[in-house]
Amino acid sequence: MKTKTILLVIIAFCACMMVGYYAHKIIIQPSSSAGKKEPVKENPYAKAKIEIKTYQTNIQIVNADNINDSNWGYDIYIYNALYIHQPNIPAINGNRGFKSENDARKIAAFVVNKIRNNNMPPSVKISELDSIGVLK
Repeated sequence: MKTKTILLVIIAFCACMMVGYYAHKIIIQPSSSAGKKEPVKENPYAKAKIEIKTYQTNIQIVNADNINDSNWGYDIYIYNALYIHQPNIPAINGNRGFKSENDARKIAAFVVNKIRNNNMPPSVKISELDSIGVLK
């Protein structure tokens, strides 16, 4: 009886060691599909019909010389559907619009470039606004 018990313990120990060894190999070794590359998905915005429309906002600012300065914003349409409505300068606090139509158009074109390159969401940083020359 003692020999049978010892033999069963040895068999169980060997079985556990084998299971542990093969489980370790399965976890450590990469699967056969690991070397395969995933197919690259086509960028849905690369050739999309994207349109920029600039507009004057309703916000009027009276500067130090008592001159009314109009603010500008932009809309971005993808396939004639409004995608972005931006009445103020992104990334800065407050509701300050762009000082000129040209500034609004420059940032809108920058955002469209991000969309075309599938950089989503197409956010704008203060450093990017500064490097484009919108923050003066």
